[in-house]
Amino acid sequence: MAETSSKVSARDLKKLGHRLETIAELEQRNDELHELLDALPSLAWTVGPDTECTYLNKPWIDYTGVPLESQLGHGWVEVVHPDDREATFQVFSTAFEAREAFEVEYRIKSAAGDYGWFLGRGRPHYSQDGRFRGYAGMTIDISERHARDEDRVQFTVDLEQLNHIAAHDFKEPVRTILSFSSMLREDLGNDLPPDAAESLGFVRSAAERLRVLVEAFSKLSRARRIDAKVADVDLSDCVRQVESALAAHIRSKEAVVTVGFLPEVSADRSMMVQLFQNLIANALKFSDGRSPRVAIGAVRSGDEWTVSVQDNGIGIEPRFAQKIFEPFQRLQATQDYEGAGMGLAFCQTVVERHRGRIWVDTDVDQGACFRFTLPAD
Repeated sequence: MAETSSKVSARDLKKLGHRLETIAELEQRNDELHELLDALPSLAWTVGPDTECTYLNKPWIDYTGVPLESQLGHGWVEVVHPDDREATFQVFSTAFEAREAFEVEYRIKSAAGDYGWFLGRGRPHYSQDGRFRGYAGMTIDISERHARDEDRVQFTVDLEQLNHIAAHDFKEPVRTILSFSSMLREDLGNDLPPDAAESLGFVRSAAERLRVLVEAFSKLSRARRIDAKVADVDLSDCVRQVESALAAHIRSKEAVVTVGFLPEVSADRSMMVQLFQNLIANALKFSDGRSPRVAIGAVRSGDEWTVSVQDNGIGIEPRFAQKIFEPFQRLQATQDYEGAGMGLAFCQTVVERHRGRIWVDTDVDQGACFRFTLPAD
């Protein structure tokens, strides 16, 4: 009997030894995992099945300057901006109850006392046997992106204010200059000295240029401000309308416009027409003497359409591929190519208002291919 007890005890001790080895191995792996997470540039965290924080990596502690012990449990909430706490916790709680992944933007207080914007993403975590273990997630710094967004909002506000000035204070003086310069030229006629006639021509040219800029600026501002009248729109019909409007220009340039498949989308028809008109007119304008060739088509990729407008013109240096979509940007001299430098800014506004994006694939002397996306279905 004693021998049997001895054998059982030995067996139990062996099992206990294996369990201790397993625990030690798990602890070692856990330490290695924490070392890996501490080396990441992002902030990492874990939350247990009771919603309490169980781990924060070193970058989180370094950024906040608050000891780990003070942030475990629900202590981490104290470093979240007071205005963001309720919304952040609501997103987390809703996802937690549904056992769903989530993401939320919120501000975290730094050790220096200021707040940075972060994007937190979390996913439910389960053990090998399927038991819910809580959540694990990463939080990345998006302060620079938010700063750009804030600059864009401020630019939009400034644009609206400037547009109001342009619409009410610029247009009338420009009309007056053009009107009186015309009257002066008609009244004096041949009596106008050559130098004065040349100066008058410069005045009229500058005033006309300003008129074009003011109108283009107003048009861009309206595109950003007015409500889009969304309906089912056949993009092929939009292009046909543009071809009709530009028919004389297309003939004079001996251009060939080839239209492939274009889908029906949910969009503002007038905005789509103006979008294609700007892109096709640019293709005709920047042809550098050669007969323009413009190819238009679309392909579907997942839940969006990618529309392309390809030309054989002068192209654009790749380093300017982003700059050309900014207002008032002109890469060519005014005397070589007329325009206000607002057309592509207008195109970007229209595309972004339809939840899409626009870009250009190009090189000098190789033509340009403008592409933009629109939601499908």
